[in-house]
Amino acid sequence: AGPYRLRNVGSGLVLEVYGAAKGSGARVQQGADDGTAAQVWRLSPVHEGAALFHLVNEHSGKRLDVANADTSNGTRIQQW
Repeated sequence: AGPYRLRNVGSGLVLEVYGAAKGSGARVQQGADDGTAAQVWRLSPVHEGAALFHLVNEHSGKRLDVANADTSNGTRIQQW
């Protein structure tokens, strides 16, 4: 479903892939809304009929990912 721009209500910034990078491991961060596809996301079901979804970046086609599945505060968020 989508597309969506995900905006932080506190900062007013949107979720984006830094530098509109397309490669795995590229950093995901907040940025000023500039209308680019690197700031557009879609929901993709984990599998058919699933109630769980991946966030997929419109520009790169890669999924939002937490580096090394780390649960610590400040862990790098990336696309993979």
